[in-house]
Amino acid sequence: MARRQKTRPDLKGLLAALSEPMFPDQFGQASVGLDTRTADGDTPLHTVIRQCNVHGTKLLIEAGAARNGT
Repeated sequence: MARRQKTRPDLKGLLAALSEPMFPDQFGQASVGLDTRTADGDTPLHTVIRQCNVHGTKLLIEAGAARNGT
């Protein structure tokens, strides 16, 4: 049986998917940009690292996400 290949989101899809975990009170309707911050100061990069999402981490770093948290 052939393995089904995973589909991985592009940067736009990844940022859209991060709306819910970053801003749960807005029910996935919040706009998330490369350097958007939550009230706690977390960025999309913090969120994907916390999720152990290697592909998302690579996408965000390649797109220019700040790696030092500032």
